[in-house]
Amino acid sequence: MSTYANTSGLIEAWIGEVSAANELGAGLTFDWYGVSRLQGCIGMQRRTAGPARSWGLGNCMDMANSGSGFSVRLFVPSGEPEGPRLVEKSNWSGRGALFSRASSSDVMKAEEWLRTGVYVLWGADGGDQLPRVYVGQSGDLPGRIKHHLSTKDWWSHCAAFASTQSLNQSQCRYIEARLWQLADAAKRGELANDRTPGVPALTAADKVDSDLFLADMLLCLKVLGVTFFETPRPIGDVEELRLESKGIQARGYEDAARFVVRGGSGAVKKEEKSLGAGATAKRRALVKRNVLEDCGDAYRLVQDYVFDSPTMAANVLLAAPANGLLVWKAEDGRTLGKVRRQREVR
Repeated sequence: MSTYANTSGLIEAWIGEVSAANELGAGLTFDWYGVSRLQGCIGMQRRTAGPARSWGLGNCMDMANSGSGFSVRLFVPSGEPEGPRLVEKSNWSGRGALFSRASSSDVMKAEEWLRTGVYVLWGADGGDQLPRVYVGQSGDLPGRIKHHLSTKDWWSHCAAFASTQSLNQSQCRYIEARLWQLADAAKRGELANDRTPGVPALTAADKVDSDLFLADMLLCLKVLGVTFFETPRPIGDVEELRLESKGIQARGYEDAARFVVRGGSGAVKKEEKSLGAGATAKRRALVKRNVLEDCGDAYRLVQDYVFDSPTMAANVLLAAPANGLLVWKAEDGRTLGKVRRQREVR
């Protein structure tokens, strides 16, 4: 599974159910019931086996994080959980697909993609801990994806979206530009676009329709595990954590989905030789993206930032090996490890 587009783990929980269908070469359809910030996912069921207001960038994220209930349908045509996934959302004219580079030709040959749409490419960037991300749009999605097969050798996965009611070219350019802005603000990937997409002028009606489409698209991307465009916000009640060591202070929290370090946290500048390669690469990537700001004797995290784990966060901030479950502590002195154990027995 791609480390950059992990599903939430619920699909994998059905592997035993899926295996029988795989033997028949059957496709699988799932219904996902949740809320728009994913803090209250009730469950997912296997259903079938068989072959005048203007919204700005912040408003799009507010709509995508509104907390209202929604339903998403995932269809796995191959019956393999790691295979291409087609996604539809209730009360939405859009349709999306997440697929690997190897399966792109098979997915894009379907007639439903012969229309204008937007897409995201991503893949590993050598030793960099941040993936490469490319945002695009086209009036011919299959042709454009095929073109990228020959011109961009670094991408491993793609997510493509189109509307059953058709988006016009200007609306797709607008959504492309907004996605680029969101990814640039989140700094969770290295943008590979040669130029910054411009925001086209739209009528008030087209702009509202585009923002609404984008908000639903962002929800579907999060369900699919694609989080390049998400600036962290606490999901539910969180307990504030602190890290104080080696002359720096940091604050963070752990919610139902991830570990987040607060903006303004300090980071040790001089790295110990024993620091692992992963943490070293992560620090360099964050410095390169200006997420870690040079303040002379130390670095400062300029914005709230998601880390893969509390241990990775601690390693990056302390510039040395550390156990995140021990060094992150609640205000009353309990370690994160103890906070977790107490939370699990509630």
